This record gives sequence, structure tokens and C-alpha cells, in this order.
Amino acid sequence: MERETVHPTQFLYWGQLIYGAFVGVLGWILYQRITAGVGGPGTVGAVFGLLLGTLVFVAYMQNLHKGDLEPDYSQTCYACRLPVNRYSEFCEHCGADQIEKDNYGACPECQMEVFEGTAFCPSCGKDLQATGLQDL
Repeated sequence: MERETVHPTQFLYWGQLIYGAFVGVLGWILYQRITAGVGGPGTVGAVFGLLLGTLVFVAYMQNLHKGDLEPDYSQTCYACRLPVNRYSEFCEHCGADQIEKDNYGACPECQMEVFEGTAFCPSCGKDLQATGLQDL
């Protein structure tokens, strides 16, 4: 038997409806207490309830769409040639910067793309600080 998947936005309208009812009831209580000139713990409780309800609703809305971004390993790293998440700024394997792609050169020994400032070539082990990088 196959389970039907439920998308989180199906619950969005119920959450909004419950929050709207909560705010409406507490707002009505506050209005009645303020216009009657009655203060005290009931008014403070209603204000606290409104603030707490707003914080819970904001947290609910943030968590609702948290699972929508799934990793997309469709790109490869320029330095190590392993798959990298296209949303990442750095490679998870070698730490190479995926945004600043102009900072790469070629190893003079094996022609592998190497990040500028790398001490030794990860492929052949050549000392790159002594020889420098070639332009790509």
C-alpha cells in the first residue's frame, strides 16, 4: 500500500485560520477591557498571548517551507571535480570557493585547475609557491 505524500502548504490555511481566530478572540478581550477601563492581569495576559501567538505563528511559517530546498548536486567543483551542491559557496570536499571562479590557475606540471594560493598541487604534489600557476 502506497502512502500519499502531504505537502506542508496543505496545512497553511488551517494554521492561518487558527491564528486568525486566536488573534480575534484576544483582540476582542483587549478591546473590551481597555474600553471598560479595566486593567490588571487579564489585560497583561491578553497582550502576552497576542505576542506569544505571533511568535509561534512566525516560527510555524518558517518551518513550513524549510524542507523545500533539497540539495542539488548537478555541478562539479572546479578544484577536485567532485559533485557539489549548487547552493553552496564552498566545496564540501576540498573547500574551494565556488563563487570566485576567477581565482584558479593551472598546475604547470599536470595542468590541473588549482585554487590560487594553494601550496602544493593535489594531483601531482608539485610545489606551486615556488613555480606559480599558469593561466587557464
